[in-house]
Amino acid sequence: CPNKIDELCQVLSNEVQARVQGVLEQIIRDSKAVKTMVDLKIKAHKSAVRHNRFAAAWGAVLPLIIFPLFAALVYWALLNMGGVDGMLLCDDQHGRVVQLVRAD
Repeated sequence: CPNKIDELCQVLSNEVQARVQGVLEQIIRDSKAVKTMVDLKIKAHKSAVRHNRFAAAWGAVLPLIIFPLFAALVYWALLNMGGVDGMLLCDDQHGRVVQLVRAD
């Protein structure tokens, strides 16, 4: 009977080791899958941060370009269509005469 007990203990030990090994292998596979997902999320986050910085830079630069152009367009429209000369560029009421001088 002692041989049967030793045999049973050996079978149980092998079964426990096989199950533990299976669980460990599953944990390794799961951890690799989690690592892959985390790496993908980090890559997507870095891409989003890069895009947001680019958009913020354009958001700061475009008004600096558009506002002066829009102001010049409005001034030009008022000057040509409304008869308004805010900077007195075309003012000749003060007796000034503009002469064109050509180089010989």
